[in-house]
Amino acid sequence: MRILKGLLAFGFFFVSTAVVVGTLGLYLAASGASLPLLRALVGRLGQVIGGQRVEQLDLKLRVRPSVPELDGVARIETRAETAGRRHLYFLLNDGLRVHRVWAEQRDGTDLSLPFVQLWLLTIIDLPRPLAADETIRIGMAYRGDPRASRLVGGWGVVEPDEVVLSADTFWYPSDVQGFFNADVEITAPVELRVVYNGREISRARRGQSERVRWTPLRAVPGLALVAGRYREWSREEGSRRYRVLVPPDLDLDGERLASSVAASDRLFEESYGPSGLSQLTVFVSRRLGRAFHDGSGVIGVGAHDFRGGDYGTAILAHEVAHGWWGGTVGAKWLQPDSGSEWIVEGFAELSSWLAVRAQLGEAAFLRRLPERFYDPTRAGVLGAMSVLDNAFDPSARMTIYHKGAYVALMLRQQLGEE
Repeated sequence: MRILKGLLAFGFFFVSTAVVVGTLGLYLAASGASLPLLRALVGRLGQVIGGQRVEQLDLKLRVRPSVPELDGVARIETRAETAGRRHLYFLLNDGLRVHRVWAEQRDGTDLSLPFVQLWLLTIIDLPRPLAADETIRIGMAYRGDPRASRLVGGWGVVEPDEVVLSADTFWYPSDVQGFFNADVEITAPVELRVVYNGREISRARRGQSERVRWTPLRAVPGLALVAGRYREWSREEGSRRYRVLVPPDLDLDGERLASSVAASDRLFEESYGPSGLSQLTVFVSRRLGRAFHDGSGVIGVGAHDFRGGDYGTAILAHEVAHGWWGGTVGAKWLQPDSGSEWIVEGFAELSSWLAVRAQLGEAAFLRRLPERFYDPTRAGVLGAMSVLDNAFDPSARMTIYHKGAYVALMLRQQLGEE
């Protein structure tokens, strides 16, 4: 009878969650057609996932771009922040299918756990409730093509000559709750250079594949998966190193880009203190729609970002600034109306303006101000802006980036640098 009751409760929980997540999937797939409802649903999802925190991610992944397929095993050490937690929740790209979940026991054995995938959400049923501050180590084996996601247009790049999956493609299980330590091992075709920013532990070649293992330089909010055919430039200044990787058919001055990244990094460290990153790695891709910084020091920039007159100075500085804003200053990604998105993006945008002034002069800075001004009649409320608005409402970006940067600029003028 007790088993039957447990199964009924488990089934009811899954059905209820399926309704919530299914509705969320419907609106997300429609590109955020109803943002108020979308915010409410994601806020609910944030409440459900809240109370757990990933502290360590050990990841082994094989990339087969020619298939295309990812084949991964993630071992996730998760801490319960409150007592009585009976389920764990992870976001995973719905093009990737989980085929096994287990708990690692103290005696070295594995205990298989029941689970279900509901669109982006994987729900795991634990054998017993966790105590407050208790940790459990969960294993997840999964495979698939992240581009098969049911989101409009799919996610990421998985091609024979290049693989680019940013942190928000959920190519590994994530709870988007904060910062975690990681140990990553990627096996990819030997002709592709695996791009990472961290401390290399090992490297080995087997036949036509190469396996690279590394750890990030600090606890991170996310990780990108990048591999491709690149030329590399490297620059060292004291104890800091800057790497720039560019496709061989793209005519860009890697030395100039590395110098620009180094100048921005120095400026921000003087203003904000140490980031914890002694190295930054920048790659350029023709296929990348929007630039990103994954939090570990890997920065991706699209080739189209160099068509302006500043040779990418502003966009590079913006992404370098995410080493602090979004890197050491985190965001409540699943909590709409928290104001965190404009703090992360608005302060990074202001930082890029300051870098433009430092590198290109006062005139370049003054030209940028009217270019980035916002329409007060169309700009929204800063505190209401969330990652959802940034992703699904192009008009909201004027508020998040431009108005956010202007407010940050005024705060700096009124309150001073500190």
